[in-house]
Amino acid sequence: MNHGIIFNVTQNPFLSRPLGGHRIAHHLRENNWDIEVVDWANWWQLEQLKEFFKSRYTSNTKFIGFGHLFSMWAPVLEDFCMWIKQRYPEITIISGSSVNPAFDSDYIDYYIQGYGELAITVLLNYLFSNGPLPQFNLGVSVNKKIISAIHSYPAYPLSSLMVKYEDRDYIESREWLAVETSRGCMFECAFCNFPILGVKDDHTRDADDFRIQLQDSYDRFGVTNYVVADETFNDRTEKITKFANAVSELSFKPWFSGYIRADLLVSRPLDREELLRMNFLGHYYGIESFNHVSARAIGKGMKSDRLKEGLIDVRNYFETHGSQRYRGMMSLIIGLPHETKESIYNSFKWLEDNWQGQAFTMHPLSIPSSDTINLQSRISQDLGQ
Repeated sequence: MNHGIIFNVTQNPFLSRPLGGHRIAHHLRENNWDIEVVDWANWWQLEQLKEFFKSRYTSNTKFIGFGHLFSMWAPVLEDFCMWIKQRYPEITIISGSSVNPAFDSDYIDYYIQGYGELAITVLLNYLFSNGPLPQFNLGVSVNKKIISAIHSYPAYPLSSLMVKYEDRDYIESREWLAVETSRGCMFECAFCNFPILGVKDDHTRDADDFRIQLQDSYDRFGVTNYVVADETFNDRTEKITKFANAVSELSFKPWFSGYIRADLLVSRPLDREELLRMNFLGHYYGIESFNHVSARAIGKGMKSDRLKEGLIDVRNYFETHGSQRYRGMMSLIIGLPHETKESIYNSFKWLEDNWQGQAFTMHPLSIPSSDTINLQSRISQDLGQ
């Protein structure tokens, strides 16, 4: 059986394990590959990486991969790749990321951008099974062999987004594992450069596929806490109900955290009952701005007074019924169109006065450079709006 190793690259060693590398590993195992995943690889020492690889290498080892949530790289990984090419020149090195690579490496052979299940299958078939040549995105770089999975090999929607971890992943019961329920977002916010926007159809995975993954993680490792990786979990009431029903069939009570669109939660009061039934009690609200003109300019049009009143009502509901496990985090963006120092101060003051016991954060608006190779948001395309 062919063998490969995927090294996950992370910004912070204390965050939950990245999902992407483990999802690719599960997919390849279903296609007759033996894949091992190493988490937090950029926090290892070079000698540790070398010794690990030597302990795993066999004549069946064909590739190593690096999984990045964003375009992250580190000197220790570049040195490790140099050593691989010097000591094991037959090994192919592959990078996989949600975005196109913004870093330079002298040793990575291929890059995959986007959800990569289908793209990695095509690439490995080409390399090791006489398969056809993959479609490379020559418009991005003539020096890097980049496969744009989003455009050439779209892996969405998928009925199965299964990830079954292995004993050699050394999962601990206290961990937070990431899980997907769908791919793509139905909204098209002006500041967002997520590549799958405006989704109109049902892109959710099968409920049984979701249930089996959670039950397996609990039965084998005792894990009960999960971060939902969806861009917006509560986009449809039917979606919440679907996965709440799946959770009701589990032998344990999990706890979920993820992105919740606040205006939908305020305008659809029955959704909070379904979220409670699912035990989805960790809410990250992308409010962006309490200045109504600013919010409307980016595609969030609910009147600020109604949104504020609704959020207080939501908080009171979950604090009352959520077994003291509700956590509400609000996020605002500094620098949106029509925002002023006064409106920012007023938002900050309201949060201090009315969001006691919960949390909030503020981030500056990120505007990629005009020559970026990734998707541009509507704000980036028209800075004068």
